[in-house]
Amino acid sequence: MPLLVSAGKAFAGALVGVLATMYVLGFFVPHGVQLWPAFGIASGIALATGIRSQWSLSTTVGAVLVGVLAATGDVVGIWLSARP
Repeated sequence: MPLLVSAGKAFAGALVGVLATMYVLGFFVPHGVQLWPAFGIASGIALATGIRSQWSLSTTVGAVLVGVLAATGDVVGIWLSARP
């Protein structure tokens, strides 16, 4: 149960953070806000945060887990947004 609670809280914050970052960077690079990649990145961050809370992982392992799962979520989001 701590996995779901922690992941749910982390998802909401991560999604807002990713969308805000995409919006701000949209002023410098004309790509706009992409919802599927943002959703994928936020899902990866939330899943990594939930896993880290479930098992007491070190900060380094947690950071690597966040990086790997956020990158995986981004790739899946880009793949989903490219489909018609």
